[in-house]
Amino acid sequence: MVEMYMIGAKTNSVKFDSKIHAPNYMARFEFMETLVRIAKGKYPDEAVNEGLEMLFAEIFESYREEPWGQFRVNKLWKLEINDVFYNNMEKCKTLMKRYHEARKATFTLADCTRMCLTDIDINITATDVPWCWGMSKMTVTRETKMYSKYECMELVEFYEFIARMADRHFRGDFDL
Repeated sequence: MVEMYMIGAKTNSVKFDSKIHAPNYMARFEFMETLVRIAKGKYPDEAVNEGLEMLFAEIFESYREEPWGQFRVNKLWKLEINDVFYNNMEKCKTLMKRYHEARKATFTLADCTRMCLTDIDINITATDVPWCWGMSKMTVTRETKMYSKYECMELVEFYEFIARMADRHFRGDFDL
């Protein structure tokens, strides 16, 4: 049933340029519309806002909040970390470019996955990579026009990704 709600949200009257919006992804407004559709389907006798509140309460009951902001303040935005990245800036750029291909000058989640799970030997799980990717991404302004930015990583995001992967790899063995 959830798939039907997602299809309904994806086929609404607002259309994206197919070059910008990948068919397997949802924009924020489509995701929100899906949640509204789920709430209306799950709680048909309730007002929409009350159904949404009940749905959110159910979802967040088992949700473990990840303190992404605390990581940045407590571990990433430190002079020592900045010095490490500054001294290795060209190496980080070279590492990102290693995954560029003909007609693809971007660093994607697939590239991150290949780098972390195939090309190097570090003690992380397959779920760590997309988690660190997502936590490292910046908000995309004007997402309906620049949706493709969700699929590639900027250099500054790559720095945070590397730091988060190091934090996951060493899991509290030392403070970054």
